[in-house]
Amino acid sequence: MEKLRTIVADVLCVDIDRVDENLTRDNCEEWDSFNHLLIVSEIESKLNVKLTMKEMESADSYKVLEQIVMRKAE
Repeated sequence: MEKLRTIVADVLCVDIDRVDENLTRDNCEEWDSFNHLLIVSEIESKLNVKLTMKEMESADSYKVLEQIVMRKAE
């Protein structure tokens, strides 16, 4: 999902090539709690999906974010 990759890269101010299934909160210094909220907010506004509190809490990697967004898009 290119739109999701762009959102994550823009919020974290990292190169889009760095945004892949290996990107996690643990291995990305820029992915702090504030930026996590910004990522969720941007996903909800730009991709028109609503994340539950449980989904927000479990979204600790790009891979999980992508799975959530793809499931909601169905």
